[in-house]
Amino acid sequence: MKFFSSITLLLITLFNLDAQVVNSDFQKLFDLYIMDKNEECYFQSLKRMEKDKYRTSPEVYVFAMRSAVKLLDDRHFTENNPRLLKDALKYGTKYVKYKNRTENPGDYDLYYSVDIENLRYIGLDEAEYYYHESKYRKAAYYSKKVYKLAPDDPRNQLILGLAQLTRRNTREGKANLEAGLENLANESSDKGNELLEKEKEIIYFLARASSIELVGMHKQELAREIIESLSMVLTKQQQEKLNEQFQNEGSKS
Repeated sequence: MKFFSSITLLLITLFNLDAQVVNSDFQKLFDLYIMDKNEECYFQSLKRMEKDKYRTSPEVYVFAMRSAVKLLDDRHFTENNPRLLKDALKYGTKYVKYKNRTENPGDYDLYYSVDIENLRYIGLDEAEYYYHESKYRKAAYYSKKVYKLAPDDPRNQLILGLAQLTRRNTREGKANLEAGLENLANESSDKGNELLEKEKEIIYFLARASSIELVGMHKQELAREIIESLSMVLTKQQQEKLNEQFQNEGSKS
């Protein structure tokens, strides 16, 4: 009986692995990915992108993205490919674009939504790194890239708006901030806690960065308006710190 159970489990596992692609044309990429042959999976994905047959196939981009994310932990590979995170974000964005053009985007979400959520976290983590380095525009750059992975997410809209304000694009920044606040009630309920907490942190950090930029542009009233509008998404302590910083920056100008 034990032997039968082991064989049954093996068959079930193999069946599930085989089912991890929407289009069977990409089974080989999945096999490479699941066997941790990340470089081969990555370069095979890039090669397929060059073919007209696969140029608009979501999965060719998602496997490039998935393998790139794994390769971020490979120091030797990243030293030779310094744009790897930017490329992962680029392929993730293309995956989302072409997935949404298919008849059944939900089929892809079933297999790959966790990967997109993971990439969003990594991208926001990079944005936070540059924020702490006082490189606010680079922080805004990565925040905007992450937005493209989930443009319908209200908190992502907030992040986009604040990123635009940090880059002194006040018209679009304010509009996207207002849209995000308006849509916040429709936020996905199945979002992972780690991503949600990271988004909250980035909203606070970008609010600080954008207020510095706005005060530098002599737009104190807009900076104050932005800070006040975020009261529903910031903690009381964060709100107090923002107000204190605003007062300090205002006294310098």
